[in-house]
Amino acid sequence: MDASMEVKVLNVQPSSGSSEPDYLRVHTEPEPLDDTVVLATIERVTDRAKPGEAVTQRIKTLVARRPMSAGAVLTLAMSYAARKHIPVVYADADVGAAA
Repeated sequence: MDASMEVKVLNVQPSSGSSEPDYLRVHTEPEPLDDTVVLATIERVTDRAKPGEAVTQRIKTLVARRPMSAGAVLTLAMSYAARKHIPVVYADADVGAAA
């Protein structure tokens, strides 16, 4: 991870009026057919506004329902955030507990 970039991990979901215009969202869910497997998703959320227009939110899925541990997905998200200069990672409580 880039030592000069500090990434905060918050165990709450962002509010609709989040003050961060660029952040990652990390969540996990059990595999429907095998509850011993955890599926992880990482999304990058950016807010964009053109002058005189409302803010629009763009969501780009970086990892979609991939089997990995909560610790592994959090490490990956933090590394990506540091490299891309994204200051905040919002994580499910289950994921954040692995930090």
